[in-house]
Amino acid sequence: MKKCLILALGCSVLLLGGKVEAETKNQTAVDTKLEMKKVIPSNKKSENIDDVLQKMFSQLPEKEISSNKLEVSPRTTRGKTQKDAINWLNDSVGKMYGNGQCVFLAKEYIRWLSGAEVDGHGKEYINKIPSGWKRIYNTADFIPQAGDIMVWDGNQYGHVAVAAEGSTINKYNAYHQNYNADNKGSAVQKWNNQPYNPQGLRFVGVVRPDWTVPKITNGMFVKSPTRHEVYYISEGRRFYVPTWQSVGGQKKVETFSQAEIDRIPNGIANVPDGAFIQEWSDGTVYMLQKGVKIPLSNWKLVGGSHSYTKVPDGTLKNLKQGVENLPDGTLVREWDVNRVYMLQKGVKIYLTDW
Repeated sequence: MKKCLILALGCSVLLLGGKVEAETKNQTAVDTKLEMKKVIPSNKKSENIDDVLQKMFSQLPEKEISSNKLEVSPRTTRGKTQKDAINWLNDSVGKMYGNGQCVFLAKEYIRWLSGAEVDGHGKEYINKIPSGWKRIYNTADFIPQAGDIMVWDGNQYGHVAVAAEGSTINKYNAYHQNYNADNKGSAVQKWNNQPYNPQGLRFVGVVRPDWTVPKITNGMFVKSPTRHEVYYISEGRRFYVPTWQSVGGQKKVETFSQAEIDRIPNGIANVPDGAFIQEWSDGTVYMLQKGVKIPLSNWKLVGGSHSYTKVPDGTLKNLKQGVENLPDGTLVREWDVNRVYMLQKGVKIYLTDW
């Protein structure tokens, strides 16, 4: 069985083979079909090939593989995000906290988010601020964000609720207890398109939690709220998803700002030489080098399995395939053999001396 080739390009190493279908399946590497030419001696001082390659390998930068675990910044919300809060509030609809008075919803919400215990009348919650949370007073153009604790005064007790999504300058949406209930208490209800200053009450402002902010990590599908493109994140790079079929069906998509998405290197052009890569529904694993995809026949040919970048189907369609498409001057060596060759016009030229 022919062995896999290693290409030494400056500081890069390339492994060549055929199709990888399973680590345990014993297949023969694809024939490179390169003609052998006569030995060309080098004028350079003789040096052991292994020593030279070892020096080259030592210059390769180490790559840290990102975790698929969602990274979070430390916050007093104990790892909970704004989206988590919206889910909790939606699940709370129909439940009654305490005796159904408004403060018991706010009290339970703060406890769930931060573990803090607070008490007081509704209007006093503008001052009930766990460490790190913000007090924001109402202005003419202020719009509450989902998860904000909304506070009213204007009578002996005031009122408190938790903002829902979709508020505007003129109307707000929120989750309430004891709202329009004649002070008899009620279960949590979501009220939409409500006036900010109903009779007898004045909207004071909000208390905003310091949300845990999720970061973009490997394995996510992401998009911005202002654009329709969806990207898949793999090995610290983003790859455009042309259709859900290209990734095996529809997936959950996380929303991030366009600026956050733009900071991630985009596309196959940003995958480094020597990286292994595989399209979503294709069993073939390739190594990339100089814009060429080199198929592997078995992980054993390259010393065992390696991490690889998974990309949507069609990502590799415009790349040339096979060692014969590597540029002239490329130096190659088989995985466990010391012979080094130079490729020239589809011919491999054996170098007897480095």
